[in-house]
Amino acid sequence: MITHQEISLLSNYASREGVAISFYLNLDGIARGKKTWEAETKQLLRKARAELDWLNIDKKLAQTAENDLKKIQDIIGSEAQTAKCKTLAIFVSSSDDFCQIYKLPVAVKSKIILDTDFYIRPLIAIMDGRYRIGVILLDSQTAKLFEVYMGEIVEHTEFYQRIEKDQKTTLETFMKRDKHLMQRKDERIKNHLVRTADLLLAHYLRRHFDKIVISGHYPLIAHFAHFLPKKLQENIIGKIEIDLKSRPGEILQQVNKLEQEYICRKEEILLKKISDEISRDGYAVKGLNNVIQALHSHNIRELAVADDYEAGGMQCVVCNMPYLEGKICPTCGGELVEVTDVIDEIVEEALHQGAPVRQACQSEAMYNLDKIAALTKFKPGEIMKSLYEISPDISGI
Repeated sequence: MITHQEISLLSNYASREGVAISFYLNLDGIARGKKTWEAETKQLLRKARAELDWLNIDKKLAQTAENDLKKIQDIIGSEAQTAKCKTLAIFVSSSDDFCQIYKLPVAVKSKIILDTDFYIRPLIAIMDGRYRIGVILLDSQTAKLFEVYMGEIVEHTEFYQRIEKDQKTTLETFMKRDKHLMQRKDERIKNHLVRTADLLLAHYLRRHFDKIVISGHYPLIAHFAHFLPKKLQENIIGKIEIDLKSRPGEILQQVNKLEQEYICRKEEILLKKISDEISRDGYAVKGLNNVIQALHSHNIRELAVADDYEAGGMQCVVCNMPYLEGKICPTCGGELVEVTDVIDEIVEEALHQGAPVRQACQSEAMYNLDKIAALTKFKPGEIMKSLYEISPDISGI
């Protein structure tokens, strides 16, 4: 399972010389059997070799890149058949003795990219909005805790809680001996829910769960939510009607559905907020050129980009700032070099500046925003306007 630290390592990598190769192979589905991905691998490698010839780089570096392509082919041959994943991602740069292989839990379009740094947009899309979810499964006597993250589920067996069942009694005994038996049973269940809530909070803080899902049978699970501290209540993304004896795979399937619905709701809220801000000439911009300008001003609060959007452009070899065109970086004076996908560079720079990135699905709202848009920290031109009000002479700068 790939981590944020590993993505950070890949995003900060820049080859000192030679070529950094990023390779993604979709292994998802029965239809994509051995013959399919073998043919696709050969096609992608042919494309990469043709691009190497077009780059016209030093022969020694070209041979190193060719060796990397052979390495990828060998890895595919040994890993793809046994890989229990939906996508195999390989990042290679032999000039720096760098090679990383990741088995991804979601399907990614097959692709190969040759550049001076690694193409990580698909990884960011996978990590974006993926939450570490604590799933509490309970009935009136038992509680279990599962953790769902990146398409996998693990049970925390140390959490398991159980209270003793009430002894069976006849109606006559119940009437004569203990008319308060039902009250005591209710009290026992209440104590069970309170204790479970306390333990869940402890695990939430220790395991750093992002979200909570409550599962079991109604109305107990609805009742249980009221015993949770406000911190946990605010992070509940849904409730699941499911039996305590359900298999982890069944739980995972329903939690994944809840998570996707939650991600879509957040996406809709963000895109509407951007659209509303743009309509009132507020704190948002849309379109590739405007987003790049905001990025240069460190004015991105949150970035939204269509997950299928690609565009050619330029990047500074010194400060890594993206541009649409030019030869010299206006920011630092460094040389601008052509990149196959400037969107990837925009995403990386936005993350570097501390702005969250939302890679949105192909929704109408995203296309109405020209496939890329952002919430900004200040309105376009607002800083220059403020500076001019303080010192009118600044207009000559």
